[in-house]
Amino acid sequence: MMVDVSRMIVCCLLLAAGCGKPSARPDAPGGAIDGPSGPTGPTDGPGGDSPGGSTDAPGPTDARPTDAPGPADAHPADAPGPTDARPADAPGPTDARPADAPAPTDARMVDAGSLDATPQPPGTPSLGAHAMNFYHLAMSNATSITTPSITTQPSGSTIVVAVGRGDSTLFALPTDNKGNSPYRLQGMHPYGPPFQASGTALYQFTSAIGGSGFQVSTTTGPDHVTGQNDEITLAAIEVVNGTQIQQVWNLVVQQNPPIPVTSASITTTGPATLIAFWFGDAFPGTPQSATPNNGFVVIDTNAQETDSFVQCAVAAKNVTAAGTYNVTWTSTPVQGAQLWLVAVQ
Repeated sequence: MMVDVSRMIVCCLLLAAGCGKPSARPDAPGGAIDGPSGPTGPTDGPGGDSPGGSTDAPGPTDARPTDAPGPADAHPADAPGPTDARPADAPGPTDARPADAPAPTDARMVDAGSLDATPQPPGTPSLGAHAMNFYHLAMSNATSITTPSITTQPSGSTIVVAVGRGDSTLFALPTDNKGNSPYRLQGMHPYGPPFQASGTALYQFTSAIGGSGFQVSTTTGPDHVTGQNDEITLAAIEVVNGTQIQQVWNLVVQQNPPIPVTSASITTTGPATLIAFWFGDAFPGTPQSATPNNGFVVIDTNAQETDSFVQCAVAAKNVTAAGTYNVTWTSTPVQGAQLWLVAVQ
């Protein structure tokens, strides 16, 4: 009896001291499952294919129990993820495009630049911002084409627009995103044989409202004869401090032996900005070039492209006095061209 009583006393003492598995330490790996957790992230967790997710989401089938120590290089559950992890709503890389944004189907935008030609004295006409865009033949199903954004003067500039396209029946007045309307057609001309169905056109708008983000657009679509999406090149040039515009046009059909590709001459009555357009007519399948003389500087070109497209080079020159001016283009390969020469005073 005494032995049984003794055993009962011992058991009571053991129970009073606490029996069973000792509690896990708060700082042990894993910790108690109901202990305090680390900082919680956004409920939608890191997005994409980076590690993470909401803290109460089920883990993958090979996940460890929460209180099991991880491998030496594992991140604790509340530690920040790898340095390249990105939350789902964080901005993507600089070249990322929103998932619902339309991809450019063929546009080859030529970067707009600042004044490249000789600067003018203050208050006289001078070259401003400029830009070019184009589509190859049958490579874009877009219904319009738009220049890259440029920053023009807030108001008062003249905008000169040149368009070359494969189907001349598709020409339409350009528009811009500042509400300047309507642009005035200065002239439209076909190419020489065998490209008479194609052509170029020149437009202008004086005293334009401008500013940052300025863009010029025009419509496009399938060729009425072939059904292919048309080839088109669009160039827009700003002239500051000038409101009077005149232009000359001529077509040079290349001969054998070759002849100079020289524009018609234009006469100014004072300081002016001259803009020359070269629309070549070759189809070599290799990159081309077009270089002007007489102090003109190329400001935009797509001549380096290949395949079927409307090749165009734009050059400018500021003149400080009245005079008569022209420009001769040297191209590779040798070819004929449509030539425009514009003077803005």
